Amino acid sequence: MDWPSISYSLTTPGQMHVLAGGAGGYGAVLGAEAELAGRYRHHDDAEAFLASRALLRLLAARLLGVPADEAAGLPVTRYCRTCGGTDHGMPQVPGLQLSMSRTRTLVLAAAGPEGILLGADVEQVPDSVFEGFDESVLSPSERRRVRRGPAGTLERMRLWTAKEAAVKAAGHGFAVEPSRLTVEPDDSTAGAFTARVSCPGTPDVDGLRLGWIPAGEHHLAALASAEALPVAAVPPQALLGADHRLPEG
Repeated sequence: MDWPSISYSLTTPGQMHVLAGGAGGYGAVLGAEAELAGRYRHHDDAEAFLASRALLRLLAARLLGVPADEAAGLPVTRYCRTCGGTDHGMPQVPGLQLSMSRTRTLVLAAAGPEGILLGADVEQVPDSVFEGFDESVLSPSERRRVRRGPAGTLERMRLWTAKEAAVKAAGHGFAVEPSRLTVEPDDSTAGAFTARVSCPGTPDVDGLRLGWIPAGEHHLAALASAEALPVAAVPPQALLGADHRLPEG
């Protein structure tokens, strides 16, 4: 199936809990996948896991024309290019390219045409980054241009989020050191994709298009794709095909 755009949806775990309840609960949306939340010791981590997995399935179901109450039956599989594992890694479903990301406070799912490289990442913006961040994450040219203070923290997190999305798109994870990637402005296309990544020697990462999507005041979210396709936001309440009212926060 040929999708002309990349679609994404963002929501909080609390909102997703309510939304999933309208579809019969996480067990109904995820099937046996919901049981995997039991491996998390912290309640917030388990809730974020359930929310991100449910959001991904409901978004995929909507785009594939599958009723929300049949989302649990979608053949979503995972594959880690680094270790070959199938219990984690890039999500896959016939007909779509998928990516997802989560924090304890916000979850993100994205889908695009099958066969393109697509990665998504969401991060909560901290007050400051960890010591050694610049040496571990930034390329030499990025270190020279980022500022100090709160504005510099936001710049650093924008770069981190974009790099996370890029390596997820290629299926590498950070088997590729983030400091090898350089995020560069790109004004060759209009729309959401306003940058590209340079990573000589890693052809499936080098040249990926990058764009940031709205994620609220305290988060940053980015998409990476091999193609600068149009990007469309899908409100989470639309995933059930009805006008559900969701709580704030």
